[in-house]
Order: sequence, then C-alpha cells, then structure tokens
Amino acid sequence: MRAEGQAQAADQVSIGNSINSLRFVNSNNWREFVGEHSLVEQTLAGDPSGIYAEMDFATRDRYRHAVEGIARRSQLTEYDVARKAVQLAENHARERPADRAAHVGYYLVDRGRPALESLVEMRLSRQSFSTGCDGSFRLPAISRSWHS
Repeated sequence: MRAEGQAQAADQVSIGNSINSLRFVNSNNWREFVGEHSLVEQTLAGDPSGIYAEMDFATRDRYRHAVEGIARRSQLTEYDVARKAVQLAENHARERPADRAAHVGYYLVDRGRPALESLVEMRLSRQSFSTGCDGSFRLPAISRSWHS
C-alpha cells in the first residue's frame, strides 16, 4: 500500500510539472524566442542588403527552412549554410549593392540557389531531377571548377 501511495504522489508531481511546462510553452512568444536564440536567424540578419531584417516572420521562416533543407543534404551545419549564403550576398554587394543578388534570399530561394548548393557541396536527390513539358528528362545544372 505504501509503495502504491508513493507512486501516486510521483504521478501527481509529474502531471503538475507537465501542466506547468504546457503553460510555459503557451505563454511564450515563439517568434521573439526564435529571433533571440536562433543562430541561423542572427546570421541571416547579416544580409548585406538589409532586406532580411525587414521581412515578416513567415518569409524569414521560409528562408530558415531553405537553410535547413540545404544543410540536411550537405556536410555542413545550418549555421554554416546560412553563413555561406550571407557571404555570397556580401561578395556580390561589394560590386553591385543594389542588385537582387546582394540579398541573401537570392541564394536561398531564387536563381542563386544553385551557386549556394554547389558551394556547400549539397547532394542531389531524386527530386532534383525533373521532366520537361515534352516528357524529356532533364538534369539540373551542375557547376564545376576545373583545376589545372
């Protein structure tokens, strides 16, 4: 009987802790939390065009998910992928700061993505391959640097 009472008391403590944890989760502003604690968010905020920091949460979240997807198929961490994207934008911004390629998003979700994928040596998946409108099979563009 005594062991049963102790087990019931332990269960009550666990349930109380769970309820307090749920209250904590519910009371936090997760958008603010991500902004303050995410290394990827802080890195992408270094976008040389300054556009990233002005974007809404949903768009920034899309960019963070792009970083996550690229990192998953490379040997780099999400932080490293974000840093490489910012570096590509910084390199372009030195020459042409008003160009869209001076924005980190160009390399995450736009036409500059193949350059970032190549830089981080991202592995291709079956989904990277596609079929054209005429049913022909197309391979994605692969960039190579030739060494003498």
